[in-house]
Amino acid sequence: MKSKIAYSILLYLLSSLACSSEQKISETIFYRGFIARHPISMKLTFIENQVKGRYIYNKYENPINLSGKYRTKKLELSEAEGVSFILNENNGWFSGVWSDGTSSHKANLAPSSKPLRETIRSISVAADEVEIIFTEGMSQKISISSAEGLPKLEFEDFNFDGYPDMRILAVSGIPNSSYINYEYDPIKKAFISSRNEIKEINNPRVMHLRRTIMGFSKGGCCDYKYILISNDIHTVAEYDYIKESGYIENTFPKAASPQRKTISRSEFEYYVELYNSRLP
Repeated sequence: MKSKIAYSILLYLLSSLACSSEQKISETIFYRGFIARHPISMKLTFIENQVKGRYIYNKYENPINLSGKYRTKKLELSEAEGVSFILNENNGWFSGVWSDGTSSHKANLAPSSKPLRETIRSISVAADEVEIIFTEGMSQKISISSAEGLPKLEFEDFNFDGYPDMRILAVSGIPNSSYINYEYDPIKKAFISSRNEIKEINNPRVMHLRRTIMGFSKGGCCDYKYILISNDIHTVAEYDYIKESGYIENTFPKAASPQRKTISRSEFEYYVELYNSRLP
């Protein structure tokens, strides 16, 4: 009989019933909200009761790192120099106070996707299989192949339909880490294998503000590739710093064939900067 590690859902977190120090399940949620009258965007990752993430004032797009804890419907987040959020949860929304130690303002956050607890009741994880019990009682078993022992599961809405999707770490590498991706289908009420272009992405970053998934990979010493996927365009940009040559290829949904052209180093490094910007 396979030895499995079972998990139950508690609000946003997957809190272990029987836990291994090697096994972590995370959930990432994107929020829009306000501090006083200032619009903000925030991305938070929950692992057990630990929280980390970043937010921006939409006017400036300068990411500010956050860390904190979530306990019993209370979220406490801190940034540098004594600035903090103290927020209470109500049906997935957060409201409370932002403070810099001298002044304070009302703050609120609205999620862009449903919390995992509304979709999944429990998860069982083995080295070669994930079994999911959904809130309506149906179950799904997914066979997996991971080089990482007990697989690392990450939940995040990466197709921007309002439901949490799933990534499973297949190979952790420096610099290339690959994932097995599953999108949640709200009609079938099950996870399905992601579309082919998402499977190409290593080291994925979901940029909710731009409704874009971006990935990065490196070949040899000096050949770099970035992939961007959105509803409107699929872009591949690659540059070899030794050969000092590169290209960009854009594929549009209704186009008969991709559009490809050479690019300069400075044009390529736009994608380097975008990936490294770590926008929510």
